Amino acid sequence: IGSLVGMLMLRRFAEAGHTALALAGGATGMIGDPSGRSEERNLQDEATLAHNVSALMEYRGMNLQAAAQAALEQVAKLGGTGGLIAIDKNGNVALPFNTSGMYRGYVDPNGKFVVEIYK
Repeated sequence: IGSLVGMLMLRRFAEAGHTALALAGGATGMIGDPSGRSEERNLQDEATLAHNVSALMEYRGMNLQAAAQAALEQVAKLGGTGGLIAIDKNGNVALPFNTSGMYRGYVDPNGKFVVEIYK
């Protein structure tokens, strides 16, 4: 239920015409870090990733799924892993991730609850 409440709020933002993004992932900044340090480095924060998705949609004319996937590929090029949940103003949902699994859920246009973990 914890994630569902947030997803329902994002859907309301999307219905109001906003591009709503929810990001998931943690400790991904240490992966492949040759320095041996123990703290996580900042790859791209949520605002930067959200901006990238929005810009790809606005300036390159990408749909939500393509823009979210392209933005996540930029994170992967930096050595990061994770995923994001994005909802556009039309209620379209994109759930790309570059890990073996990601807990994610949304409510489809028919009101059905969709919860998934693996690809």
